[in-house]
Amino acid sequence: MENTIASLIDLPKPTGRMPFHLSPDGRQLAIGVQRRTQGARGPKFDEWGVPREMAGSSVVVVDTATGESMRPFPEGSVSWGAQWSPSGDRLVACVRHEGVACLGLWDVGTGEVELLRNAPVLVRFGFDLPVWTPDGEGIVVPLWPAERDYREDAHGPVPKIDVRSNDPDATTEVEPRLGSWWQCELGHVSLSTGSVKRLLEQWASSQWRIAPDGQHVACTRHVEYVASLQHSLFELFTVDIETGAERMLATNIASAFGINYAWSPDSANVAYTSFGRDRPDELFVVAADGSEKPVNLTPESEFDLLLKYDTPRWSPDSSKLHSLGSKAWWQFDLESGQHRCASIPDEWSMRHWIARPTESTIHLTQAGGLPVVLQNRSDLSEQVAHLGLDGGLKRVADIPGTCTSQVWYMEVDDSSGCYYLMVKEANRPPSVLRIEDGSHDWLFCLAPEVQVSKLGRSELIDFEAAGMQCRGVMLLPPETRPPYPTIVSVYGGGTEVWGRAIALVSKGRMLSSHNFCAALATRCCSQRCRWERRTR
Repeated sequence: MENTIASLIDLPKPTGRMPFHLSPDGRQLAIGVQRRTQGARGPKFDEWGVPREMAGSSVVVVDTATGESMRPFPEGSVSWGAQWSPSGDRLVACVRHEGVACLGLWDVGTGEVELLRNAPVLVRFGFDLPVWTPDGEGIVVPLWPAERDYREDAHGPVPKIDVRSNDPDATTEVEPRLGSWWQCELGHVSLSTGSVKRLLEQWASSQWRIAPDGQHVACTRHVEYVASLQHSLFELFTVDIETGAERMLATNIASAFGINYAWSPDSANVAYTSFGRDRPDELFVVAADGSEKPVNLTPESEFDLLLKYDTPRWSPDSSKLHSLGSKAWWQFDLESGQHRCASIPDEWSMRHWIARPTESTIHLTQAGGLPVVLQNRSDLSEQVAHLGLDGGLKRVADIPGTCTSQVWYMEVDDSSGCYYLMVKEANRPPSVLRIEDGSHDWLFCLAPEVQVSKLGRSELIDFEAAGMQCRGVMLLPPETRPPYPTIVSVYGGGTEVWGRAIALVSKGRMLSSHNFCAALATRCCSQRCRWERRTR
């Protein structure tokens, strides 16, 4: 089958921000595969309650031994947010099929699917997951308010105009940005009785996590969006599943989504991070019973958060906290109050650690090392390595291509030490790479029908933009010569934000898309860039 422009543009990709989830026995990996069916703009939800971010998504279950895959939910449905039950006999997900999006259950043994119509889900992103109670008999998930018609939200909020001035003395009144799409109810679904208990009503939802002992749900509440700083402020509180009683733990938490917190394995504490343009990156721990104020663990020495959308991770015995910086691994001992820091060599950049995306703990290697993905600063090659607390690196395996930068697209089988990473190459669509015993193999390709030899080639480029030395990667057609006319779509933000450029040939056919670093994305429209090409 020859590749076509349409097939490359509509190339399947991992469902946006949806975490991998490995079954308890390690035999089945649940992932999301998405074909974007609508643009980035438009209503927050479609007429069936499917959030715009999840349009065109399907849950796929991959056999980790054979690489064979299947889609457990009905053909033509939209599904996302899959999570295995504690026993691994059932898979829950958000499913839209012949009605409003609701919880769906797939029975592994019988293959039957049950749609829980009395649990219409109201979630917005891939990381908004249905959460199992530890006994496997209940699920906690945000629901549409009983008196609200989801169809009303399909048309989105009423447009409004904020009038702003460059006069520093001018004042303007800006409406609070807490639209109706934030408002929901937190529901506890009992699978034994089929009943739904509403734990929270009119909740400005952000995130929810069940304590390991199953007694409380920790939640963040969206309080305010600070437009000038491009972050939001949140409150952290707990809800008693049995009584519905709330307990406030922390306020004034700056974050993008309010998802960066984690229960300790003994359910006694909650760790969280706070970050924003007007404040330093910080790490806190607070007692879950609300008996004490949050304790700031942030060291006085240079400290930053590499994984701002991820959570700090606990040791299995709840005695230590782990955090990852752009150049270092931080370990905090809660009993002694001491911390240790292990820095990576200058020739490497930290991409992310390798941890279970839905777990609050992280397991170190037998030698006490931290599994990480590193990128070589010189040639941008990547590898899996074990970082020791002395700063030493032990190479595990080279990565053929580039790992996705999102921390959700990975999994770990702690019993076998097998890693699963989403990787893409210039001549290979996104694929799941399995790394075990120092070797790797391709487990599952999201688009096996695409001829990999026809996808093109990549080049590493160095360029100067507005006095800044920058670097990027170009994905080019397989058989063309420069020059390559380029259109750049600017995405504003910090220096870590990427812009997207589209390479065109002289006849005007779109061939491929690739990313440039922020300096190019934000400046090349008005500045002349000098490129030096090097073959990668």
